[in-house]
Amino acid sequence: ETRLQAERQRLEARAAELQREQSVYANRAKDLLSQQDQVNEDIAHNKSLLAQIQKDKSELEQLSSVPNHWELTPNSDAAFQLVQVESRHTFQALQNCLEVDTPLGQGKDYADKSCTPHDRIKLQCAWRVENLRLWQKYMAEQKKMHSDLADAGLQIVKEHLKDALSIGAGGLPDTLDEDLNEAMLLHGTTPDHCLPILKDG
Repeated sequence: ETRLQAERQRLEARAAELQREQSVYANRAKDLLSQQDQVNEDIAHNKSLLAQIQKDKSELEQLSSVPNHWELTPNSDAAFQLVQVESRHTFQALQNCLEVDTPLGQGKDYADKSCTPHDRIKLQCAWRVENLRLWQKYMAEQKKMHSDLADAGLQIVKEHLKDALSIGAGGLPDTLDEDLNEAMLLHGTTPDHCLPILKDG
């Protein structure tokens, strides 16, 4: 009987020890699961940061880049430069933009009495304005418009321009953002306004 009692006590002690070990392992497993959850959160956070960094880098590169057909480089010290259009395709596209489907002689071209009567406009020469500061400002405003529209849940209503102008502009090397309803437009000015426009837009 004494031996049985001693064996029982030994088994009970062993059972208590196993229970303590089980509790320790359970706590350790809980800690490991908690650490795993934290690791997963850190991984997700780091992926989000990396995606944001890549997006910011892409936007920065876009803002600091210039159109492929420009001669001016992002590192240029020039405020702006004028490049004569020599491409036949671009020149013809600009000429097409000047074609009208309504009679001339109803605007300022006839208000100036010194003008010779005419029924069409022929392009003689053309220059491209390459202004890095204005280009970067334009790109930033374009990005802001996308953001503002997305925040407001709005979409641009597409407007149709004159067919001749739309067709002519389609032959130009510049890419328009249809989501913002961008379009090429024409306007005239006087000689004394040319330089301020070239410099400041």
